Amino acid sequence: MNNVLNYIKGASQNRKIKYLGSFYHSGIKVYVKDELPESVDVSRCLDYIFAKMPSFFYSKVKSIQIGNFTILQQRKLDAVYDNGIIYLSTNQEDDEYFISSIVHEIAHSFEEEYGESLYDDKTIENEFLSKREQMFRTLESQNLIPSYITREDFYNMNYDIRFDKYLYKDIGYEKLWYLLKNVFISPYAATSKREYFANAFECFFVHDIKEVEKISKNIYNKIVQYLEV
Repeated sequence: MNNVLNYIKGASQNRKIKYLGSFYHSGIKVYVKDELPESVDVSRCLDYIFAKMPSFFYSKVKSIQIGNFTILQQRKLDAVYDNGIIYLSTNQEDDEYFISSIVHEIAHSFEEEYGESLYDDKTIENEFLSKREQMFRTLESQNLIPSYITREDFYNMNYDIRFDKYLYKDIGYEKLWYLLKNVFISPYAATSKREYFANAFECFFVHDIKEVEKISKNIYNKIVQYLEV
């Protein structure tokens, strides 16, 4: 069940407000520097996000800034979390994409704040590494591991641009998704432990909780534990 699409369909289509400048939402300063596409309703998206999520999940986020910022252009990204600020480019296709982008970056801010308790029992790390091992076996069986990629690369939990380029360019996310559909929530979740968590967090709050429970059970359990506190 896609919670975002149901929310968007159920919301009034006459609420769209064009924001340029600054305002506050849920205690967070929102600055819209450049116009978003007509298909994105900032107010409706923020209402959805912060109604779904307890405030301690985004307590480290001080500002959301939307526009064509240098930090995004330099990193060639549509969204990034940096030092208490979520930066979003104007390349947001629709409300669902906008919501997903923000929630994904909230996940990174939450991990930065609660990383020690999040990973202290190694359950998420072990889950991620077991999936990386499964990925290695699958790609090896398909003769898709080049000589410059070693087995040790699959056990590096940190983001490695060389490994990401191997997955994204050499194999392609579409093919990777076909081969590992029931292993990772998305191909990008395979790139590092941090992205594995952030993708599951995003799916939990935006797309399909049951999918997280099925594919990333240990992350599901952790999020539920935090919600029950």
